[in-house]
Amino acid sequence: MALAHHIAACNRHDPAAYWRLWIGDEPLGRVRPAFARRLADFAGTFEVADAGIRLNPRLATTAARTAALGEVVSRLADAGDVSGLRGEMYPVARAWGAPPLAILDRGVVPSFGTVAWGVHVNGYV
Repeated sequence: MALAHHIAACNRHDPAAYWRLWIGDEPLGRVRPAFARRLADFAGTFEVADAGIRLNPRLATTAARTAALGEVVSRLADAGDVSGLRGEMYPVARAWGAPPLAILDRGVVPSFGTVAWGVHVNGYV
């Protein structure tokens, strides 16, 4: 498959098919509806909102959000609902370099639909 085919496949997604993930007033991710409904099972951490699923507003600090998300991720992993945990913590932020609103295991960043950045360097000697 040519590179152009991969690019076309990546651009065929339908954002309307996903629920928004909100942290405070910030839409920071898009999740599949089935995953959003699973997150809604954690009523103390998430609540269903008209526009998607929202992290509980009482989790007002980065530390509180990180702890709550860590517990949810641990329970989801134990239940087999997520996999690929790496123990590598990753910031959930509005933009590159912005202060994190939460810290999440890098392995579940795709499940939560948050923006991910990476810097890669290849060197030849």
